[in-house]
Amino acid sequence: MFDPYTLPCATGRRVAIVTGANSGIGYYTTLHLYLHGYHVYLACRSEARASHAIAGITAAAEQLAKANTQTVLGSLEYISLDLNSLKQTEETAEILKRKEPNGIDILINNAGVMAWPVTMTEDGYDIQSQVNHIAPTLFTLKLIPLLLKSADPRVVFVSSIGHFLNDGLGDLARTYDYWPVSFWGFLRYGNAKAAEIQTAKALAARYPTRILFSSVHPGVCADTNLTHYYHDKPVLGAVIKGVFDATRWVGGISSEEGSYTSLYAALAPQLTPEHDNGKFWRPWPHEAYVHPVADNSAKIEHTWQWTVRELVRKGFLEQAEIDALTEF
Repeated sequence: MFDPYTLPCATGRRVAIVTGANSGIGYYTTLHLYLHGYHVYLACRSEARASHAIAGITAAAEQLAKANTQTVLGSLEYISLDLNSLKQTEETAEILKRKEPNGIDILINNAGVMAWPVTMTEDGYDIQSQVNHIAPTLFTLKLIPLLLKSADPRVVFVSSIGHFLNDGLGDLARTYDYWPVSFWGFLRYGNAKAAEIQTAKALAARYPTRILFSSVHPGVCADTNLTHYYHDKPVLGAVIKGVFDATRWVGGISSEEGSYTSLYAALAPQLTPEHDNGKFWRPWPHEAYVHPVADNSAKIEHTWQWTVRELVRKGFLEQAEIDALTEF
């Protein structure tokens, strides 16, 4: 089993951002980055939940540090991020530019929602498409100037093996508002997660030697909170909970173990943009096969062009910003 304590600790001040850091995989990703000496921004919607997470991480780290003498404790800071709003996503990126003028080192796009019924955001997109793909893409693009100031910048998109359930991504705006709600919800989830992998590959092609972009499948986490929408649904909620509970006995892993693949992509010193850019990783960790849609250059470019056109149309990107997305 992979041991995150074998990864090198930060030397000097190094900055990481983890979205959805207050629970689940994001919580443990933040814990281990903190144990490796990073100043970690917990980018979350709820300050109260982030504060609770910071208290828990600090207490846990103090105990873990006693047993692992090579750990170097970093620092933790909450920053407001609501991926349901592209305006707020852009504002958070601008705040980070002011707070960290010397740059950031790691961005882990961890936050996500899974299998929700069709729910439209204020920006006019289905919530799964926006939270899992469109908003993280915007957040990443706005932070690239800060990442380029780092000597070893890395961006991780937390995708899923669920990306195999996709429709080919011909029309990314299609919502599939049909019955049964749960099935089509998982299809939209698969589309968004496939688009995340495509985005990592599209950006890797634009920065082949300067920024390491990765996407990961964290594993099937038995204690995930991704399905929280269904928790209060009397029948379907019980079925979905039963399925995830059953994974404890058939290969499921904990949320802490689920964080290890993200940590590997973010910290492993043997990974380089020249040799590993755009790769998709799975536990423990190994490079993984992706659905052909997520690895097809024409499909990747189709998703990229649709996404940036939408962000330009909505006023969150300028064409000049897109044209500048290259290291050459």
